[in-house]
Amino acid sequence: MRRIGLIGDGAMSRAVRGVLARSLPDAEICAILTRGAAGADPDRRYVTAAPDLVARRPDIVLECAGHGAVAQLVPEILRAGICTIVMSVGAFADAALLARVEDCAARGGARLICATGAIGGLDALRSARLEGLTSVTYTGRKPPAAWAGTPAADKWDLSALRADTVIFSGDARSAALGFPKNANVTAAVALSGIGFEKTRVVLIAAPSLKRNVHEIAAAGAFGSLQMKLENEALPDNPRTSALAALNAAYLIRRELRSIES
Repeated sequence: MRRIGLIGDGAMSRAVRGVLARSLPDAEICAILTRGAAGADPDRRYVTAAPDLVARRPDIVLECAGHGAVAQLVPEILRAGICTIVMSVGAFADAALLARVEDCAARGGARLICATGAIGGLDALRSARLEGLTSVTYTGRKPPAAWAGTPAADKWDLSALRADTVIFSGDARSAALGFPKNANVTAAVALSGIGFEKTRVVLIAAPSLKRNVHEIAAAGAFGSLQMKLENEALPDNPRTSALAALNAAYLIRRELRSIES
């Protein structure tokens, strides 16, 4: 029985646990690290600190609790030699934090895996950058409600929008820092391609949409590519695409299985 540790107990964590129960029955959730009250816990899986999670000896840990959790918890887990998948890759817009977790992973002999989350096709970007990329643009379109609690809500009455509205246009670092709950995918694109400063990001509130739409356009020595995904949102969190939870479960499955498929 392979052992999985989770950081976070929100909508993403619950969705991942559901997928794993169906697709990876030979694994168990041995620990769930949460800062808040865990409620009923007959299996005593809930812990409140990184050392407690490490003590449960997970084979792999999945972070799905936000940027603060990456900074506060992930370095210690990596130093303990535990492979860690980070969903909140927008945290790595902080270059100093990225350098610190890379150092902790090296010291612990652990793998740090940046999840692609709601976006796909990033293997093509990673391949293309070997011979040089000249441009990468990520465009994210979501229903207005998905931008609640972001800087967009301070500038627009989101519920009153009747036409597509560009709420951000700039580089990936600014997008990831300004929209941490919505723009983790921009960080994944930047890390896979030409970096935070050179990756252009456009974020749009689109009243006509029911799904979250992600588009990548890139060009370079390889030629050009365009990718588009239309994702259903998690029922409990309209900011997050359901595909992100599936990606997390896939990455866990890939690391724990002998053959990648």
